[in-house]
Amino acid sequence: MNCSKCGTELDQKVKFCTDCGAVSTEAIKTPTSSGKQKIAGKLKRLRALFWDLFLPVLPMVIISSVYAVFKVVMFFIGVDIEGNPLISLIFVIAAIGSMIWPFVYWIFCMLQINKTGQSVGKKRVGIKVIDAKTGKTVTIFKYLIGRVVTPTVVVTFASIVPIFYLAIIADFFWVLFDNRSQAIHDKLWGTLVVEV
Repeated sequence: MNCSKCGTELDQKVKFCTDCGAVSTEAIKTPTSSGKQKIAGKLKRLRALFWDLFLPVLPMVIISSVYAVFKVVMFFIGVDIEGNPLISLIFVIAAIGSMIWPFVYWIFCMLQINKTGQSVGKKRVGIKVIDAKTGKTVTIFKYLIGRVVTPTVVVTFASIVPIFYLAIIADFFWVLFDNRSQAIHDKLWGTLVVEV
């Protein structure tokens, strides 16, 4: 087994980690061939979350910004863009493309997750999701249940009963206080996020 704090390989009989001094009951069993998997740091998890939330909306942000700047510049130059159908068509096509992009992004993510257990954000920062019991890369079904279906259900309930927003906040911040850097959804579905 390995220490959950620093990832050092430990003997089964040891009560404390030889490197960082953590209690060995906090160690995780790693039945993988490498024998050593280090739990992902809290900062890396937050960075991966940022990328996974930011990349799908990036085209919308860019197009909205370009459109706003374009309108301001045209206003100061004195050009009427409202009556120009070509300019309107260009921005409508760009807007439709930016709305399609999140679906393309998630299809790409699903293919990536099925292969490596990593979303685009997790791949970017060098972490992946594993099954907490077996130490193997998590199945796409378990990944989707834990990281897509569960949050979607909670957000749906939150839109009806706002108190459920506390569950979303708690899930997000639980990682910061958990000794294995597990979010609530990780604990529910038996997953860990580890360094690649």
